[in-house]
Amino acid sequence: MSETKCKMFEGKLTNGQLICINKMISEKRLQGDKDNIISQFSNGRSSNIRDLFVNEATDIIRYLKNLKPALID
Repeated sequence: MSETKCKMFEGKLTNGQLICINKMISEKRLQGDKDNIISQFSNGRSSNIRDLFVNEATDIIRYLKNLKPALID
C-alpha cells in the first residue's frame, strides 16, 4: 500500500498534540519557522498545524524535544 493511501486512514492530530507542539514551538522561540516545520513534516501537503496527521504530529514532537533550547540574548 502506498504512503498516500495509508495516510487516508490515519486520524488528524489530537488536541493534546496540538497544544504540545504550539507550546514547544513557543518555548524554543521557533514561531517564525512554524509554517516551514509543519510543511516539511507533512511533505509539503500543508503548513497548517491542524492538517497534520497523528504520526506527523508525533514526529514533530520528537524533533522539537531533541532540539536544544534557544539561547536568551
